This record gives sequence, structure tokens and C-alpha cells, in this order.
Amino acid sequence: MESDPLLLTWRAARPQHAVAAALAVGIGAPLCALALLCLRDLIAVLPRDEAPELPFLRVAAELPGGELVLAPGIPLRPAELELTAFLCIAVCALALAGVGWFVARLCFRAQNKAGDAVREGVLQAILDAPAGARDEARSLTRIVGEVLARADRLLAAGIVLPAMTLAALILALGFATLAAPRLIPAAVIGLAAIGLAYGLVLERARDRQELRLRSSARAEESLNDLVRRLPAVRNHGAAAIERQRIAARVGRFMPLSTSLPLAAGLVLLALAAPAAAQAGKAEAPIPAATLALMAQKGVTAASPVLFRAYKKESEIEVWKKGRAGYVYIKTFPICRWSGQLGPKRRSGDRQTPEGFYTVPRRQMNPNSHYYLSFDVGYPNAYDRAHGGTGSAVMVHGICSSMGCFAMTNGTVGEIYAIARDALNGGQAAFQFQSYPFRMTAENMARHRTDPNIAFWRDLKAGSDRFEVSREELQVSVVAGHYAFAPARDPAVEAAVITRRAVEEARMTALAEAGEPAVRTTYSDGGQNAFWAAYTARGGAVGDISRPEALAFAGQEVVVVPGHRAHRPVPDTVWASWAGPESGLSPRQMAGFVPVYERAPDPFGALVAPLPTRYSDALPSWLAAGLAGPAAGRPFLAGSPAGLLASAEAL
Repeated sequence: MESDPLLLTWRAARPQHAVAAALAVGIGAPLCALALLCLRDLIAVLPRDEAPELPFLRVAAELPGGELVLAPGIPLRPAELELTAFLCIAVCALALAGVGWFVARLCFRAQNKAGDAVREGVLQAILDAPAGARDEARSLTRIVGEVLARADRLLAAGIVLPAMTLAALILALGFATLAAPRLIPAAVIGLAAIGLAYGLVLERARDRQELRLRSSARAEESLNDLVRRLPAVRNHGAAAIERQRIAARVGRFMPLSTSLPLAAGLVLLALAAPAAAQAGKAEAPIPAATLALMAQKGVTAASPVLFRAYKKESEIEVWKKGRAGYVYIKTFPICRWSGQLGPKRRSGDRQTPEGFYTVPRRQMNPNSHYYLSFDVGYPNAYDRAHGGTGSAVMVHGICSSMGCFAMTNGTVGEIYAIARDALNGGQAAFQFQSYPFRMTAENMARHRTDPNIAFWRDLKAGSDRFEVSREELQVSVVAGHYAFAPARDPAVEAAVITRRAVEEARMTALAEAGEPAVRTTYSDGGQNAFWAAYTARGGAVGDISRPEALAFAGQEVVVVPGHRAHRPVPDTVWASWAGPESGLSPRQMAGFVPVYERAPDPFGALVAPLPTRYSDALPSWLAAGLAGPAAGRPFLAGSPAGLLASAEAL
């Protein structure tokens, strides 16, 4: 690759540059000369406006032996010459604007080709570099930006001639108008035409330059992000999926001429060469037992599919679409997921994402280094709205996770087959719902103080809607929150609204009843208990990422201690306690009146006799029991007589 960016740009697009130069010299230069001749004749007519006729566009060269006439010109009256000169200047200005616009287009195309050349050069450099040269790969982001920035100079050279000529014509016409006020009406027309032409050329160039400046920072950020994610992309063998994802993103959000700097980052994916396709594992059939479960629910392998993942429970559910909506088929245990409960925010945070994702056929990866896999589609529109970065979040084999759902090879083979047959059956894309835990009112109440509770409420709204409607969620993002399209059936929509109200009431009631608030923490993700027991018995699941972290998985930290409110004693129970047959009734005094039934006596405490002995201050029923049996009132069994006397002797 050439070290000089200008030379690289020229050699990358020689035809475009040749045509641009030919237009600038072959058409732009004659137009500039014609405009200058018109301006010359316009100025020359001012002191000679009384002459009957004057030559227009006469060209002659002074020689020692006389005058050499190259063009005799057109004889016109002074008034006609003035008008013709102004109109000719205006036409030249518009023609120059058209030529300048076309030259600018050619230069932009040349820049695009130069970007392709840079991409190919960087690709070759990466292929020749050692596998661990990440710093060198990171430096390529700066090189690409510098090359493309310096290539803008050639674009400026491509339009400088028309732009400078237009500016000179504007100044000249302005001075001519000042010298001859009667030319003001014609000058206004000429200046308007020239101003329009000036705007067509320079405004377009300025807008393009601003676009490129704004996109340069984004391009460098994307390139650096790709460098950070290269290990994950290499491990998953997801280079092809990553190329498609970035190409689709570039084409959707940026114009072609500004997207190529970002597209240059695709070359970094060369470090992640795909593994050889293994048709056998990718085309393995769905197990007969699973097909039998589908048949029992009235669905087939070709029926549309939907997956629901729960991180805390470490499970993925399979749902298939039947006549009355989606029906549950089976649950697969997750062997490993990483991070904490909560959404994924940025590349490299090891978080397994949460939300609603879409998986089309192009995200299926039969060439994965982790047996088989599919990309869940992170980041989605919600993640991007909140600044989420990263990619290559997979459901894959073995038992190692850096933000993915690791399922083991046998399990992911069955999941892949279920998804593959649904796509082959005509489903354009299937939905993948990822939750922190099962979205019950109890779980929401227990995690009500978690920082992610507002986000989880959005997820619960979608979960409740699916539980009632059994329809695939139509998801959008409104004001930074998930939004869901209402059900087509008004009765179903009413049931969804009722379910939401009931669940909100249950969550509030549980919190008021003293349900403890906890925060579930992890050292680095978790694992289903099935796989923990399986590996404890010596079962092989492949490499397990950070096995020491599993000992600290799912630790609940109590944030708000729980308490249970005492239930009020029913009136019937109180009546039985105070009734004649109650064991408490023998202890009641004759003529006893409850305090709440007595007449208030604010001075009673002042006139009552003060107790002189310890026994006088005891409750009457206790004093009676300690003193011994009274007439008709047996004391409690086991109460020793004379105990009161012993107390008095103390």
C-alpha cells in the first residue's frame, strides 16, 4: 500500500480522476474564459454607450506587424450588449456549477475507491501480522482516519477552480453594478444565478465535509470496538455474521460516501477466520422424543418457534406456535452464563443481555468454534438507544461464557435444529426473550430495590402480555422504554390489561405485607443445578469458564429485612376466650368492668389509697392465685399455698 495518501487516492481511482481533470480543463476552463470575456465587454461598454454598435466577444492579439483577429465578435448595440453579457455570465455560472457538481461527484467516488484500497491494504497487513498484535491492529484505526482525512485535499482541488471563478465573478459584477447604476436590474439577475451556482457547489462540499468530520469519530470508535471484540469473534467463528451486521448497520444509518471509513473496520475481522463447515452437526434432525412432545401439543417441526431465557433459573424454554397461539414444549438447562442480573451495556462487560431480540436466518452460525450457535441480535434498538455496544452474543455449545448462553454441545445441537427447521418452514425470524428471572409478582417484590427494577418492569410488561395472549410480541422502543403493540383481539387485550393490574396489585401487597427486599449477586454468572450435579458426578461438558465463580452464584443480600404483620384476632376468638367456659374465666373478679367500659375519672388516681404492701400492687387474679383457694374459685394447679407470705417476708 502506498504511504502517500494523495498518491494512493490517485492510483485507486485513475478513471474518475482523469474524467474530473478533463471536465475541469476541457469544459470548466472555456466557460471561465467565456465568462471573463463577457465581463470584459460589459465593463468596456460603460464609457462607450453612445456608440451605434460594439463588438461582443471579439478576440484579437497584438503583434509587432499588426493585430491578429482570432474571433471578429458579434456587433451589438450597447443596450443589447449589456443584457447579452449579463445573461451569458449567468449561463456560464450555472454551467460551471453543473461541472463543479459533477466533478465533486467523481471526487467523492474516488474517495470511496480509496477507502476500499485502504481496507484491502489493512486486510493484508493484518493477515501478515502475528496473532497477538492487537496494539498494531488498534493503531490501524488512526491510520485509516488520517488517510481518509488527507484524501479530502484532492476533493478540494477538484472543485477549487469552479468555486474561485464563481467568487471572482460575484466580485466583478458587484463592482460593475456600482460603476453603472442603470445595470442594477440586470446585475440582480446575474448575481442571483451566480449565487445559486455558488450554493450548489460550495454548500454541497461543505455538507459532505461536515458529514465526514462527524463520522470520523464514530468510525474510530467502531474500529476500536471491533479490536476489543476480536477474541470473542474469533472464538465463535462469527466473522461472516459480523461482516453482515456491520454492513447492514452502515447501509442503514450512513450515506455511502461517509460509510466507507466505518466499513473499513470490517478488515479487522480477518483475524476471525471461520471454521470449516460441518454439515453433519448443522443438519442433525430433532430428536424423536422432542418431536413427540410437539405432536402432543399439535405443532410440527416447521411451526414457528420462540425462545424464553431466564438467567437466575439458568433455563431456556422452547415455545412453538399452534392454532391458538404459542404453546410450551420443553425447557433446556443453561450450563453457563456470565455477569450479574441486569442488562448488557457495553462491549467487554461480560454481561449476558436481557430484553427482546430477533434472530433471522443470517444469524445462524453452523461454523461456530463452539459447536453450533446463533447470534441473539444484541444490541437491539433498545440497547442502542441506551448506548449499548458489543456484538457476537451467542447461544452456543460447550460450557464457557463471556456474555453468551453456553448450553453444552448436545443441548445446543437440539436447540439449533429446532430453530433451523422453523426457519426452513417459512418463519422469517424467531424471537428470543431474555429475562433476569421468572417475572412473577413475588420475584419482582423481592427485587424491588434493585437498580434495574425500572428496566425489569418493562420486561415484565412484555412477559405478562405473552403469558396472556400467547402471541409473539410486537416490540418497539418509545422514549427509551420497551413498548408493545396491542393484541388484535379486544378480549385478549382486555385480559392483558387485567393481568397487568392484578400483578401490580400483588407486588404492592407483597411489599406492604413485609416481603424482604433482596439483591441477588454473582461473582460471574451462574449455572443450572442439573449441570452442577452432572459435573459433580464426573460428567464432561467441555471447558467451564471461571468454575471458581460458581461457588458464589446467586447469593441473596437482604436490603430491607422482612417482617410479617400480626393478623387481628377475630371477634369469635375473643368471645371464646372471655366466655364462661374459657380457662381464663375463673380468674375474672366479681363485678369486673373492662377499662374501656369504665366512666372516665381523671382524679381517681389522686384519691385512691396507696398500696402499703407488695401484694396490694399485684393484679387481683394473681394475688388470689398466690394466696390460696377462695370460695368457689379454684386456683391454678401447682400454685403453692403460702407463696405470698414468703414473698411478704422478703
